[in-house]
Amino acid sequence: MREMDRARVLSAVVCGLGDSPPPLQCDFWRLAELQEREASGAQLSAEDVAALNALHDQAGMLLDTYPLAAWGLARELAARRALALRLEVMCGDGGAVLEAVAACVAHGLPVPGWLASAFVARYQRVAVGDAKSWDAVFGPAIPAGTNQAGVKARKQLAPKAYEIAIGLLAADLDRPIDKGLFEEVGSHVGWGATAAESWIRQHVAEGLGAWPSLSEIRPYLRTSGGNVPKAHHEWSLAERWERWRRNGGTRADWCDTYKTEPPGADATPGKCDDFPGLQKDGRAA
Repeated sequence: MREMDRARVLSAVVCGLGDSPPPLQCDFWRLAELQEREASGAQLSAEDVAALNALHDQAGMLLDTYPLAAWGLARELAARRALALRLEVMCGDGGAVLEAVAACVAHGLPVPGWLASAFVARYQRVAVGDAKSWDAVFGPAIPAGTNQAGVKARKQLAPKAYEIAIGLLAADLDRPIDKGLFEEVGSHVGWGATAAESWIRQHVAEGLGAWPSLSEIRPYLRTSGGNVPKAHHEWSLAERWERWRRNGGTRADWCDTYKTEPPGADATPGKCDDFPGLQKDGRAA
């Protein structure tokens, strides 16, 4: 996507929030905290598991309620990204401060105290004359020695390639995840098949479990008739059921909590035929 197009999209997203962002009907910071603990391998208590699943449900119910900027999923991912940057912020990375603040304000999330204080402290250094430039307190946009093409590939082209791949699979529900798919994806972003495969896999890995791999999402694309948001929601529900079971939850507990049956036995993230070339790191793209 061209830089001008990206600017227009971001502007539309932020403007979509309006002067008064939609109310937070889900504690996205609590959700992000629990997800981070779970991803680290920490054993969650029964109360934490119940809270995690309830918050997931609340976020999911916002799917069709608000525009994309205030989507439950979009806000959830923004909170998770900001929380993932907390250590870098605490270690004095000014660029991480700006990225985390942008994640919050672009999706109408309240800025938490640890982030607000880090931002204001840096701003004040320039405001009171202790620093001469914004670069002095936040750092250069692209640090010296960083490959700009690599930054663009990671931040712009990899997410775009992932979206294109999902779109191609949604348009042809029987299409295999193979070299031909990645060649077509690569043709849209100026890459070869190998680069497209590699960057998509990295994008999925950096999603902290929020993005399904292509092979994980495909069964849900089929059951949803190619509806990508619905497929993602169904995949997320299956993920929650798997997490519920891993933490000792039973089918009866699930039914008692959610007043509905859990996802079917065949609707699990692991049941899919992965492209062999994507198995190097143990996770399909």
